Amino acid sequence: MENNRGNFQSNEFEIVVPNYFGVGDHLYAKYLGWSKLARDWTNEVSSRRIFERIIEYGQNLCFYWVDGDMFIGFHGEARPLKVKNLYRDTNEEFLCNQCECDTHEDGDILGVFASPSEAWDKLRINGKTLEEIIERSLLALIS
Repeated sequence: MENNRGNFQSNEFEIVVPNYFGVGDHLYAKYLGWSKLARDWTNEVSSRRIFERIIEYGQNLCFYWVDGDMFIGFHGEARPLKVKNLYRDTNEEFLCNQCECDTHEDGDILGVFASPSEAWDKLRINGKTLEEIIERSLLALIS
């Protein structure tokens, strides 16, 4: 992103969730989106292809979506693919401890899809596409 003087501006050190991991241990913008591990593991650069490859491998995903303040789970082990708003233990002080990210557990169903491609194309939460959600999410778990 460039400002009007042509200088590069970055918000990677913007605190998006204060004290996410503990007192003074914040979640920064630079940690949102696909991790290097996910990109390397799938050997993909496209957000769509990373998502599809992980789910096609039968893996489960859990994201903490900052803008929606929710943990979203993708149960990739079975078809149809279930997408859930995973339950949180709000008695835990820090957000990182509020969800076990277990997609086997109950959660409010956000959508059921025949394939990862269908989920990518059709899932909308609060009007946001899956790509927009991932860009503003912390990848909490691939299992």
